[in-house]
This record gives sequence, C-alpha cells and structure tokens, in this order.
Amino acid sequence: MVRITLIIVVLACIIGCGPSGEKPNILRIGHAGTGLYGYYPANSKEAFLNALQLEAEGVEIDIQMTKDSVLVVFHDQLLDGVTDGTGLISDHTWEEISQYRYDTYPFGRYRIRRVEEILQLPELQSKYTMWDVKTNVFDTVFIDRMARRIVSLIHQYGIQSKSYVELTSIRQFQVYRNLSSDLQIFAYLDWNQVKPFVTTFQLSGITISIDQLTETLVADMHSQQLKVCTFSLYNRKDHEKALELGVDIFQTDNLRDLSKIAN
Repeated sequence: MVRITLIIVVLACIIGCGPSGEKPNILRIGHAGTGLYGYYPANSKEAFLNALQLEAEGVEIDIQMTKDSVLVVFHDQLLDGVTDGTGLISDHTWEEISQYRYDTYPFGRYRIRRVEEILQLPELQSKYTMWDVKTNVFDTVFIDRMARRIVSLIHQYGIQSKSYVELTSIRQFQVYRNLSSDLQIFAYLDWNQVKPFVTTFQLSGITISIDQLTETLVADMHSQQLKVCTFSLYNRKDHEKALELGVDIFQTDNLRDLSKIAN
C-alpha cells in the first residue's frame, strides 16, 4: 500500500510540474481582468477582483484619458457600442463619463472606473499591473499630457517595480523615458522596429500576440534581456504553446485553464 501511494505521488509531481519537476516560471496576468469572456465587463472593477480571486498575479488595464485629464480604465476610444454614452472619451469630462454604464447584456449595472480606483483596491496591493496605454499616436500634446499623468500616478503609489507600461510608438518610448528613469517600458510594436531601440530607451520587455511568436523570436528577445509578454490566450492549446516557447508573462483570457497547467 505504501509503495502504491509513493508511485501515485511521484506521477502527480511529474504530470503537474513538468519534466524538470518544477512549476513554470511565469507571471499570470488577467487580460482586462478576467478577459473578453469573463463574467464581468472587461476593465471593470469586478473583473479585476475576480481575476485576483482566480489567482492572477496581476492584471492588464487599458488606459484612456478624459478631456479634463482623468485616467480611466476602458479599452476603446469611443463609448459607442459598449456603453450608453456616445463619442470619444477624450471629448468628455470625468463627471460626464462617470454617469455612463455598460449597456451590453448582462453588464448594464457596471460603470467605468478611474485608474486610481483600481490602484486603491486592497486586493491589488503587491500585485502587478500592465498599463496598456490607448491614445492617438498623432496627437503629441495629448500623448505628453497623458504620459505625465501615468508616470505621476505610478510614482505616487510607489509601484514602479510592479508596473509594466505598454507603449506603441518610438516617440512614446522617448517621452516616457524622459519622464522617468526607473519606468519599466514594454514595446507593443513590431519587433523589427523595436530592436534598434532596446538599449537607447532601456526597454524592459515586449508584448506580442501568441500567433506571431516563434521559438527563434523569443530567443532573440531574451538575448536582448527582454521579458516576453504574450496575449490572445484563450484555451489550453494557446497556453501550452506559450509554455513551450518560454514566454515570461501570460496575459490570459482564461485564468481557470492557466491555473490548471501552471500550478
């Protein structure tokens, strides 16, 4: 009986921990909370709390800015189609935005939140945040104003070591790096465009869709001392591919499945 029990324990370790007998060294991030297919609207406070209940080590938050420079957590530039409001978020004040609600069933009772509301959640303390900065890259005045607000908030809450800021242009790299020497910048841009600037702007990582990743690409990024973050992770196949490729950060839409193979 003792021998059978020992065999079962050994087999469980092999299956659960992989060939090395160790847990995968990855960072589990809830994409916009619990993802596009969660029980709550993406980027809602409830989605972030649910992600942390599902053992996420952090959350990805999409950042927009209002007309009066309030940072809000919302994916699209337009309110149309997702909320009962209309027009660009950047054309509305926070007082106006705060009145709107998600209007897609069954999300009607949930509202848009300020970034500060999310950062103040007790459950998020000591966790990671990935800031997906959404902005019109051609509006330099807006970019600069938004950058100052984001960097100011990160320093105000003292979360530089656990904040990754995802940027989509070379100019943004320059603006944010000039504002902060200790900011952790992730490039959300084609690797061939990013590679010449890794050292110049002291980039910390790159964010890229799982569909675009290859073993060679990941190795090249790692050779530049970059963390590799991937998204569009919806199922077991996506998670297993990311594990095989040696990805560092999983922005997943399916925390339940990831927990099954990464715990």
